[in-house]
Amino acid sequence: MVSNVGVHHALRSRGATPGVRWRDTRDFARLSAIVYGFAGIVVPVLGWLVGLAMLMTSPRWSSREKVVAAGVPTTLTLVAALATAVASATEATPERLAVVVHLPSGYDVAWFGAVVVLIVTASIGLRLMLAIRD
Repeated sequence: MVSNVGVHHALRSRGATPGVRWRDTRDFARLSAIVYGFAGIVVPVLGWLVGLAMLMTSPRWSSREKVVAAGVPTTLTLVAALATAVASATEATPERLAVVVHLPSGYDVAWFGAVVVLIVTASIGLRLMLAIRD
């Protein structure tokens, strides 16, 4: 009678070689780029954070790619928040209507900033997808 007590059966992804963690595989890197680029559209903040965490834990990405993936959307979000605050502070009141009639409202700036951040993040995700093919 053969016993398999003490034998370790590790769960592996399909096609992974024995002894290789799933996060070290090309499939995980590809999935992290997809989640990073597009999960933020489905679940705006949480999806992007999950994708960023996956991207940061994958050893397939270089330090430069990780810094760009984390820094560019964060910087754009801060710039959009600052522009929204400035636009909201200068919104037209009846006494200043003639001076600031051509400035966008804070609401317009916030939506434009959110769309720009989503487009840039999706573009970075696509660029990462192309980079993993090499």
